[in-house]
Amino acid sequence: MYTALRLQKKLRRELKAGKVEVIVVDPRSYMTYQPFLPEAAAGSVEPRHVVVPLRRVLKHCEILTGRVESLDHVRRVARVQPKRGEAYDLSY
Repeated sequence: MYTALRLQKKLRRELKAGKVEVIVVDPRSYMTYQPFLPEAAAGSVEPRHVVVPLRRVLKHCEILTGRVESLDHVRRVARVQPKRGEAYDLSY
């Protein structure tokens, strides 16, 4: 998430102009703040404050729920296995 945030900030103009695209592939569509888990379990912090939806934070990025199975750097292709459905190639 933090890498995508940094790219989103550095490439702001290019993203808005449609010149570049940042795609995040993750099996979960959220990020968990690990240091706050004990506080959430103890009731000091609400569980909703420990989980951050990626789509809300990364507004200019595309979020794909799945995992990257393989990378072919020569062909510049990532093999993505979505949570549901058949695996497919994603060029980069």
